[in-house]
Amino acid sequence: MRRGLFMVVALVGLAACGSNGSKPVASSSSSTSSTSTTGPADNFGQTEWVDVTGRWKALAPKAFDASPDAVAEDLAALLRGGPTSEVGVVEVVSVQRGEPALVTIRETGLPDDATASIETEITLEPGDEGWLVSSARARQSCRRGVATTDPTGCM
Repeated sequence: MRRGLFMVVALVGLAACGSNGSKPVASSSSSTSSTSTTGPADNFGQTEWVDVTGRWKALAPKAFDASPDAVAEDLAALLRGGPTSEVGVVEVVSVQRGEPALVTIRETGLPDDATASIETEITLEPGDEGWLVSSARARQSCRRGVATTDPTGCM
């Protein structure tokens, strides 16, 4: 009986050491590449990029007097402050330093069940007063696939 119990405990222990299928998430502080946290079962294609510069210039009309890493967190906070019916979980995926700097933000947990996530790339240009949003683009990761009639939307 003891030996059988030992074998069960050992097998459970070995199973617990196996992979759980999760993927690593890139650090928001210094990463220059992103790693998707959307699992293969949730991602059946990505839409084409859409220009969302106007939205981001309206959200952040003034220069940020901080490092690109701090600006990335501020931009994510601005998006989090939006209407809760439209905004899910917001995270900074990566920050590419340089001139210009590139910030990538991902939204998940959105109310639209066709969309697994929205990835936004925001380009920051340095100026006399700090970093300004110069351009932004977004694309969606789709749960069922990209719409055949509109390559910028999910079906």
